[in-house]
Amino acid sequence: MLTFPISVCKNHKKMLIAFLALVLASFCVFTLGNRLRQTYLLFKVVSLQQAPLQIFFDTGKGFEEKSTQLRIVPGGNVIHSVRFPVPVKPIHALRIDPAPDTDLRIVEISLVDQWNALIVKLDTSSLLALNDIAQIRVTDKGTFIAVNGVDPQLKLEISPPLVMNYGFKWGLASILFCMLYCIFWWGSILGGWIFGRTAGQKSPLDPSWARSLHLLIIFAGGLGIVGAAVLWVSEGKTPLREDQRTHDLVPYETIITAKPVTFQRQTDGLSLAGLLYRARNTSKSRSSVLLLHGNYPQGSSYPLYQVLAEELARKGYTVLAMDFSGFGRSADPFVFGELESLDLNRDAAAGVEFLLRQAKAAPDYLHIIGHSMGADPAMSIGRTSDAIRSIALIGPPRRVYKRFNYPPDINFFWNWALKVRKIVYKKQHFPDWYSKDLWQQQVLDRDMVQALPYFAQWNHKPVLFMDGEQELGPDKRFLQWYFCRTTWPKEYITLNQASHDCNVVIRQGRIFYDPAVMDQTVTALDKWFRRAERKKFYLFDTLLNMLRRLFVVAMLKGC
Repeated sequence: MLTFPISVCKNHKKMLIAFLALVLASFCVFTLGNRLRQTYLLFKVVSLQQAPLQIFFDTGKGFEEKSTQLRIVPGGNVIHSVRFPVPVKPIHALRIDPAPDTDLRIVEISLVDQWNALIVKLDTSSLLALNDIAQIRVTDKGTFIAVNGVDPQLKLEISPPLVMNYGFKWGLASILFCMLYCIFWWGSILGGWIFGRTAGQKSPLDPSWARSLHLLIIFAGGLGIVGAAVLWVSEGKTPLREDQRTHDLVPYETIITAKPVTFQRQTDGLSLAGLLYRARNTSKSRSSVLLLHGNYPQGSSYPLYQVLAEELARKGYTVLAMDFSGFGRSADPFVFGELESLDLNRDAAAGVEFLLRQAKAAPDYLHIIGHSMGADPAMSIGRTSDAIRSIALIGPPRRVYKRFNYPPDINFFWNWALKVRKIVYKKQHFPDWYSKDLWQQQVLDRDMVQALPYFAQWNHKPVLFMDGEQELGPDKRFLQWYFCRTTWPKEYITLNQASHDCNVVIRQGRIFYDPAVMDQTVTALDKWFRRAERKKFYLFDTLLNMLRRLFVVAMLKGC
């Protein structure tokens, strides 16, 4: 506890407290803040052959060798993502050195954070040739660089300079200063009470403006402490409380018979399949749910989706569990011979249209659930379709950039993709034009961080995040980070003792499930859908967003 000599208490206590608060606030912001805010330059480039790409940063002293970064760009007619760590100093310009005699296409240059979430895009149309560059041609597919020589160099001026959130840090430092000043001041008073001193006595030499400033800082600090404490709790995930039931697996008894259905994509007429579960009781609701499956060859017939869809139907929802193209009973998208036919968003859009047509009249509300691989199209269609009222994501794919730039994981998922194709269509390989590199880039483009700018805005579609307690620790931490970056309306729920598949398995041809986990899942989804249906404008959510912005909780929690 802070205590002071009598002379210090009378004359210099406030100055000493202010000095300590200022030092500690600056230390927290400009040391911890830099560590939490590591940023990268993300280059999306195409190089016909494997070649190095070197970047120099001008931080006010020209292009210095010590700030250079070198990466290898894989060859092929595929967009590759390459990251370069960024210095913490303001960046005035970039020098880009392609490989000699190797043409390059720069699709995009952007600043991203550690999880590849977009911060800002740079204008590549202003690239200038410095040396051994034959041509720079800007098109809608990117900037083509024709190299002619052994020492090619490009320059990209950045105006205004790229600054690493200094304004944000100064704002955070001000709030922390007020909070620390408040804590130290009341600590000194408490110390004075303990040791029998009048630590809170006002000095007669203090002018009125100094006393007013002192009281203002105390008030702001107290408000900051209360607001930060409230938001610190509200930003955290919500684990469901454990009940007294055991988590034994029991056989699942089917009551509602699913109806196999087929429908077509409007874009190309590709045939899609699914299972339609009619609501058992529509007296309370006429809402519909589109359920998008994960990376399983069975598609909608995978045990988890059969149980989940039927349980939602028992709650009064009409559920379409659809098969993506290339899965289950849907048609092979490779028959068209083009990359656009592999777009999962097209499939999800067709599922929405089918549900809207199925109801005798339009359903009261339409919600979308994405599990695992299905989370990205759920987010994409959920935020673009006016028919979707809310979004629920169960165990979405996480740390995609890291995993799909790690060779063992790349090989595992590539072999799994081949296995899915073999099981569904009895084909050993993909067509020749669909290379492993193209598949990898397609997966990276579906990374859920691409949707983060939308969910970081106010008044987005209500979004529910769910994961299981048994998920990998890094995956849970990533989803917590994503949830923290998302504004309200939102919710995060962790299912007790649940696996990625919510403890639903198949044994000897029969489905077994965990009633406790499934009840948690369906109850949470039902409550979330009902909340989203009650009102469109969330006054309480808007208030929370204002407090969140005011107290910069995103930085405090390492978002």
